[in-house]
Amino acid sequence: MQFLTTPSGTIAVIDGVLPTASEWSRVARDRALVNLLSMPDKAESLVGLLPFAEYLSRFAVNSATCTDLRALEGIQGLEELLVGGVVTRPPDAEKLTSLQRFGGEPLLLPGIVSLPTILWLNIKWHANVIDVVSDSTKNLTLTEASRLADLAGFARLMNLEELLIHGSKILSLKGLGELTELKSLKLEAVKRVTNTSSVLEAPMLTSLTLEDCVEIDQYEALRSFPGEVRVIGRNPFSREFQASAGPNWTFPPGRPR
Repeated sequence: MQFLTTPSGTIAVIDGVLPTASEWSRVARDRALVNLLSMPDKAESLVGLLPFAEYLSRFAVNSATCTDLRALEGIQGLEELLVGGVVTRPPDAEKLTSLQRFGGEPLLLPGIVSLPTILWLNIKWHANVIDVVSDSTKNLTLTEASRLADLAGFARLMNLEELLIHGSKILSLKGLGELTELKSLKLEAVKRVTNTSSVLEAPMLTSLTLEDCVEIDQYEALRSFPGEVRVIGRNPFSREFQASAGPNWTFPPGRPR
């Protein structure tokens, strides 16, 4: 087992060989995320890990060979699941009774984003996916969201505190004020942002990050936003705007546009 230290904690990698007792002890001590690349003998199932279920509260599967994930149903303490590989046989989501965090392709694991225990999601966007996301979700990241055009349906996520949207072509922020618990909004690689003044309507919003957002309609409206604003990468803000922005604004280094 290889151990990797990252800003978000320790990652313990299984690649074809089951860990020793001392390695499992370190997993427990560091509360490490166990990242499976392959099972011994390239087994397709996770059954061989069930004797070690107590160490798998945080588990990632990034395997091209282990694609049968039904054994996850036997890990009673599974709190975090990240899936980046192929899934041919998903678990019954309703049996993952402790799951709080999920990252991956929601279509490969039906029902998982709807679990009432879910607090954190990092998922690929699909049409209507917001309709099935659990209203217990507090932190939501939507990736590959090129066709996400507005925030229709988001109002039902009344517990949402952090929202990140990546890759939208044109995104209207109309209705943002209906997310009454939202504290942090991050937009990454959104080509055009419209209805920008809606940021001012979100009552709890204190942090706005704009990364590689090249067109922001009526961005002057953001001048009166009282929270922290971080601008990263490409942006449309003029030299004059940057020079006069308040101390709550941070722009990328270098010469202003």
